[in-house]
Amino acid sequence: MKSLNNLLPELSGIDLICPFYHTVSDNFLAHLNPLYTAFTPEEFISQLDYLGKFYDFIDAEELLKNFEIKREKGKRPKAYLSFDDGLKECSEIIAPILIEKGIPATFFVNPAFIDGEDIFYRYKAALLVDRIQNDLIDQTAADELKFMLGTKDKLRYTLEDSMLHLEYSDTSLLNEALKISGISFKNENIYMSVPEIKQLARKGFHIGGHSMDHPEFSRLSEEEQLRQVKESVDYCRDNFDQKLRLFAFPFYDYNLPAETLKRIIHESKIDLSFGTSGPKKDSIAHSIQRIDMENIAGEFPNYLGKMYFKHIIKRSLNRHFLKRS
Repeated sequence: MKSLNNLLPELSGIDLICPFYHTVSDNFLAHLNPLYTAFTPEEFISQLDYLGKFYDFIDAEELLKNFEIKREKGKRPKAYLSFDDGLKECSEIIAPILIEKGIPATFFVNPAFIDGEDIFYRYKAALLVDRIQNDLIDQTAADELKFMLGTKDKLRYTLEDSMLHLEYSDTSLLNEALKISGISFKNENIYMSVPEIKQLARKGFHIGGHSMDHPEFSRLSEEEQLRQVKESVDYCRDNFDQKLRLFAFPFYDYNLPAETLKRIIHESKIDLSFGTSGPKKDSIAHSIQRIDMENIAGEFPNYLGKMYFKHIIKRSLNRHFLKRS
């Protein structure tokens, strides 16, 4: 007799899940702490082991061959694993675990941040919040930060809240705030280097683009969206000898109009495009939605069960597709 864990994928019609993470670490990571909590290696291994009981892990090549995966009778559903942002722990912690377990994966990187020449604007904000919360910024610097933010109408109730509400377009403000606070992100050792990513590629992992510098795409012009996609994927092809052109949108892609996404996929010659809307099926061919693992609530098995039940209800209401304007 089949268990509930075996029956739910069949009842839901979900034949493929695509969990994604950013990093895995036992350490306190100041650039992540106010944004989300990373799983420990033990928690990550436990999740992989649980998935392995019910799913067959596949790589990007198999996913491309069967991106409209329909499970054959008697076969198990599939799981495609990926990691965003190209953080240091991908090569130091995550890849060794995956290699030991024989699990394939794709790592999506931002070329502007490789080697730590620059960092994601949200990570800059997080570093500032960490210093403020730990009283590592003196009163003179704090007053200067408040004045600077106030002149730009960016000052909120607290300095921490102000920093976390700054956007991609406020990058220059964040850079000035780092300077005022005496913070150098180049000492933080946040991202993988080119040699480390090349080593991942040599070990059989796929490397994909994640935009050049992680903007929120809904705030960009269509031409800038296209540039961010094409240049990041070209970089992966040219520097890491990637045959497949894979791209994962930073943040999300659900509000991209259908024609815009079709143009991006066509003109950038994307083999597979990835969003973050969970187990929904996209209305655009070659666009696949992933599950954000760092936003799950409660124990992983319970989360998966709730996900399937929700999808069964949405499917009965014909709301299980990601519809675009």
